[in-house]
Amino acid sequence: MTMTAEFVRADQTETVDVAVVGAGPAGMAAAAAAAHGGQRVVVLDQGFGAGGQIWRHAPGTPPVADARPWMERLVGSTAARRFHTSVVDLRRGETGFVLDAEQGVSPYRVVASKVILATGAREL
Repeated sequence: MTMTAEFVRADQTETVDVAVVGAGPAGMAAAAAAAHGGQRVVVLDQGFGAGGQIWRHAPGTPPVADARPWMERLVGSTAARRFHTSVVDLRRGETGFVLDAEQGVSPYRVVASKVILATGAREL
């Protein structure tokens, strides 16, 4: 299973129904459910792929068995995946929310009607 993500040009704004910040277990479940419900969804995560801290695995290696069904649901959904992406600002806009992010060193913007924060845990 490949968890590839597209990069968006720095001058592009992506407009969606639902933006999910975080691609760990909760983010994957939320994104897949929203996409299954017909919403235009984008998942933003600063990691190399989905899975989060709990199901972390090295790129190119298979995820642990418990993670596979959720990752397959996300991959099989219509949700767009934007990895290597850090959200740096979230604010109310005229028609919903505006998320300013960085993909590597390039700025990127998402306009979303709804936002789900699924940022999870971080090991220290």
